[in-house]
Amino acid sequence: MARRTYRRRQVKSEEVFITLVTLVTILLIIGMPSIPQAIIPQFIILIFCVVILVTVAYYYFVYRKLVIQREGLSQLRIDDVDSMSGVKFEEYVAELFRREGYRIQNTATSGDYGVDLIIVKDGIRTAIQTKRYSKPVNQAAIREAVAGMKHYKCTRSMVVTNNHFTHFAIGLAQTNECTLIDREKLIEMIASRY
Repeated sequence: MARRTYRRRQVKSEEVFITLVTLVTILLIIGMPSIPQAIIPQFIILIFCVVILVTVAYYYFVYRKLVIQREGLSQLRIDDVDSMSGVKFEEYVAELFRREGYRIQNTATSGDYGVDLIIVKDGIRTAIQTKRYSKPVNQAAIREAVAGMKHYKCTRSMVVTNNHFTHFAIGLAQTNECTLIDREKLIEMIASRY
């Protein structure tokens, strides 16, 4: 008989924050009848200030965590990229383009119509398919990017990989004016961030 494994659900920091603020608010409301009438307005202002202070502190730490995560991604080398998961590679490519001044739009993880990212700069929308592969990328990735480009109303399409493209993929990309970023071009992008 197969053994069942149970995964513990990871508690998000947002859930902890909302629970704490709700709990403190409930405790303060319960304790309010025992407060003298003369200081209730000051007490309400104090509660309001505490909630604002906690909220600002929370979002500051969330922002710092995001900055640290992005900085960590920017320190990676091509060898690190080769061992990434597909999702991490997508995040990494997004960060490379963000540093080039592009605005990034993510698509759904599944059912994305062949587009992982949409980058926008100077009014030009580019649909990107990312492929972190251990073998050369074939023409299917180009077909997905071109089809997804039309679905997301983009003007350009691109496929980014840590590997190379097959001869057929290169030919199809030229026919459809799809930009290809292979291993060498990706290494150049990584090096250009310094």
